[in-house]
Amino acid sequence: MEENTRYRIFVAVALLMLLSFGIFIGFRSTKNNQAGTSSDIDATAVVKNQDEDYNNENEDMLNANNTKKYDIKVVYETFYSLCNETIRKEELVYDTTIKELEESIFSNKDNRDYEVIEESNEKLVLRKTLNRNCPNHYMVKIDNGSVVIYNIVDSTVNTVYKTIDTQLELIRPEMLEELNSGIKVDSEEELNYIIEDLES
Repeated sequence: MEENTRYRIFVAVALLMLLSFGIFIGFRSTKNNQAGTSSDIDATAVVKNQDEDYNNENEDMLNANNTKKYDIKVVYETFYSLCNETIRKEELVYDTTIKELEESIFSNKDNRDYEVIEESNEKLVLRKTLNRNCPNHYMVKIDNGSVVIYNIVDSTVNTVYKTIDTQLELIRPEMLEELNSGIKVDSEEELNYIIEDLES
């Protein structure tokens, strides 16, 4: 064989080997990149799945809190601005959620003036303000021959609370004089003393 032909065969074989080597390296590199991308995707999928699990757990907890039933103490506070007193009334509502309880309370038109001050799964505090005296302010006086007890609503309005059936001539003269001008009472306890005195 001629030296020229040998040289050509050698160059062709060398080129073929280099080309094969290049293809092998390129193929290997592409496979590694795909494997790396695949593992990145897998890692992202794992993080995403963990986030979804966490969100699902939180949502389940919220749903459980919204559906779990409690015995809740309800406190109704009424603040009377004229006498600066607050009257509280409490009740215990069994086996309910805070949401159900609020819906039930505010569906009653008499409770729509209340606002929520505090709420938890143990206690719900509601408050409203009225521009009047609380019901514990009374005026006891003789009116049309009877002893009448009035609730003092404000400086201009009194409402009849109770009429006492007693004979005026049996009342002590000092008390009779006080009843003619009116006895102002600022507690139910004081009022009960006067009633006992009048009925004895």
